[in-house]
Amino acid sequence: MELPLSDHSVIFAKLDLNSNKIQECLPTNSEFVSPILGNLSSLLFKASFFSISHNNLIGKIPFSNCNASNLEFLILSNNQLSGTIPTCLDSRNLRVLNFESNKLDVPIPLIFRSGCGLHALKLNRNMLQGQVPRSLAYCKELEVLDIGVNQLNDTFPYWLENLSKLQVLVMRSNNFDGILPLQYILHWKAMMKDVNNSRLHYVSFQGSEYYYQDTVAIVLKGIYIEMGQIPSSLENLRELESLNLSRNALSGQIPSQLTSLTSLAILDLSDNNLTGSIPQGNQFNTFPNTSYKGNIGLCGFPLSRKCGTTDGALSPMLTLQQEEDSTCLLDWKFVIAGYCSDLTI
Repeated sequence: MELPLSDHSVIFAKLDLNSNKIQECLPTNSEFVSPILGNLSSLLFKASFFSISHNNLIGKIPFSNCNASNLEFLILSNNQLSGTIPTCLDSRNLRVLNFESNKLDVPIPLIFRSGCGLHALKLNRNMLQGQVPRSLAYCKELEVLDIGVNQLNDTFPYWLENLSKLQVLVMRSNNFDGILPLQYILHWKAMMKDVNNSRLHYVSFQGSEYYYQDTVAIVLKGIYIEMGQIPSSLENLRELESLNLSRNALSGQIPSQLTSLTSLAILDLSDNNLTGSIPQGNQFNTFPNTSYKGNIGLCGFPLSRKCGTTDGALSPMLTLQQEEDSTCLLDWKFVIAGYCSDLTI
């Protein structure tokens, strides 16, 4: 795919531009148009999934995102976007709204309406001010609410007790006051362990055509660490010859940056929950099928499953088996398990 993208040749149902080192200053008008990216406004007209996370976008969130009436997943996280969240976004169609780790610096707008279909709202690590809008109570399907590390100033939003499907609530590092009565916590049934269920259900969301797996973030000795995915920073290990991340609970895509590891002779990513296309080039053209076995969401060479095809028998597994394996190189299961039901205030 070449940039700028043409607005005439194709209409995307899914457009995923995350982790591409795109450095762009977005214009102040309502259109998502730029010399580098092209006219994304027209390309997103029929899109249901749009991600441009982990880039270096500067400016305001274009209001033209609101014209994408089919949009279910909108992921603009880990950029330098400022200003406000467009009030025209339709929360009835959206399933995942992820604007975390930007520079949004105004109150959370009143975009939540009756019939809100949001499953995940992630606004953490911004500079949001004011109160948590009570209209958020319309979002009865909400499973993840992360508004931590902002500048919110409010009493504890007691009306959240009505969100019975809530599994993850993060409100830390704000200016909340008041009390947290025990009965509120008792209403959050989805956070409670089902003793009759032997499987750990990871936080995932299914749309009409695509699914989304959340990540887990922990603070260890004051250092903010996002776990659950293969970090692209591994590209800095230029002399690395063997990488074994098998039998963990890793999700998301294999970072394309890893193709720069030209000394890599052995790769084992088997038995995880990785998805998307396998990167191509350099050493990645030499690894066998066994490097990727047990990741039914992966596609592309050397696997027989081609990218862009759908197969009900190959739908991604949304649960994690409880396994004990002391031989794996990186055992992150304990982190994932702690995020299946999480309350952080």
